[in-house]
Amino acid sequence: MSRSIRVALALVLGLLAEAALFTLSGSELVPVIAPVIAMLSLGLVAYLLAAQGDGTAPLEVGTMYCAVVLIYGLYPLVAYLVLGGLYTPISDARLFGAQPDPETVGRLAWYYFIYLASFMVAYFATRRGAAGSHVVVRQPLDSATLVSLVASVLALRAVLLVAIVMFADAAPDDYLATYTRFNHLPLLAQQLLAHASGMVLFLEIALMVVLAQQWLRFRWIIILWIAAEFAMTAGGLGARTELFVLVLAALLARQLLFRRARTFTVAAIGSVALVAFAALGVVRALGEFASEAGPLGVGSASEFDSLFANAYDIDRMTGSGEIDRAGISGMIYFGDILALVPQQVLGTEKFSVATWYVTTYYPEFADAGGGLAFGAIAESLAGAGIVDLVWRAALVGFLFGWAHRYVMLHPATTWRTALYVWLVCFSYQAFRSTTLALLPVIFFRVLPGMGMIALIALLLRGTGRGGRDRVADARPASAARGS
Repeated sequence: MSRSIRVALALVLGLLAEAALFTLSGSELVPVIAPVIAMLSLGLVAYLLAAQGDGTAPLEVGTMYCAVVLIYGLYPLVAYLVLGGLYTPISDARLFGAQPDPETVGRLAWYYFIYLASFMVAYFATRRGAAGSHVVVRQPLDSATLVSLVASVLALRAVLLVAIVMFADAAPDDYLATYTRFNHLPLLAQQLLAHASGMVLFLEIALMVVLAQQWLRFRWIIILWIAAEFAMTAGGLGARTELFVLVLAALLARQLLFRRARTFTVAAIGSVALVAFAALGVVRALGEFASEAGPLGVGSASEFDSLFANAYDIDRMTGSGEIDRAGISGMIYFGDILALVPQQVLGTEKFSVATWYVTTYYPEFADAGGGLAFGAIAESLAGAGIVDLVWRAALVGFLFGWAHRYVMLHPATTWRTALYVWLVCFSYQAFRSTTLALLPVIFFRVLPGMGMIALIALLLRGTGRGGRDRVADARPASAARGS
């Protein structure tokens, strides 16, 4: 059966499910169930469009981003359905206070559907002719660059660990305090620590790519590395996001450079990771009240619910005229570009749309050092609404489609592969934060990290300690076998 026929069947099945739902169900939750079915159908279509037909998982930036949108969209909807259309005291405070009806929740859910559909059209149209998720690095890093990479990762991690032990506020009282423990330091120190943290994570991804080029030889190093990261996270010296990024980077590097994983394997690992991520969030955020949350933290205030609450709040306030769209258009459309300018050069505090939202409408939370991820849906609703949903999703789809096409159709290098793995790992920020949120991250963290490695390697070669020896190449023959 051809791919186009499979996609058409998936769409037909989705439409039939929608029709049956409206015909047979008298539940008041139908307005929420309908977009859930529609989004699941789109997810199936995305998988069929990317699948190679050999049972392996299409782990690429576009399918991963589709999964991100689905998780962020479906999680709060499923929680709402499980709770019978009500929000509890441990739900997001805004949703609990408002108790939106199923029609309102369902209308917001269709925004997620529109966003996902727009992204898929742009991504798969741009990506065409570049299917696949395997590359062979034929020019690995020379020894000077490799030494520079390993030394830089160790040095940066040591600096960050010392900063946490010596300068962070001791024994934070709650989960929020772990993110504000450096706020008492001078602005420059805060900036340097933030950029160093992002830089070392990119360099660790690059190191993971180097190790994955010889997976059979170095797999136990990768496993022990991840185990150490887990121990540090459990001990309060690391963040769960960094841990899961490294786990995902290892899986992606293996997929790209060694052996493609089966869809079932990836689905199982992803499900376990989602459960662990949600459970850690519930335990750290709710403490002794974590037991009141249902499976996967259902009923508790998660990040997924927070973004949904942002969209609800912005939609409500723009509809009532409480928010003047024209007055915030500069932040909505140029905030990510303005973020490229250092705050010291601007002469004033950078004011992102997320900062504006929390300081304007929840000043007590902001004064306590709190902040909120904003989200692409809320960002669009604060702009031109559905028009913004479509063009923002299409822009992300085009950029991600171009990136995948470029990597698949050009000779692979370690840095190019590392950049692609990094993009896949952090693609969620385009939905969780703002559309071009990755742009300043690339400018202040990724590119400086690559520049630092190149400079140190150049100095090593100049002193004669860097050789011309190459790190052994990957074994391309192993890539043909499925796991």
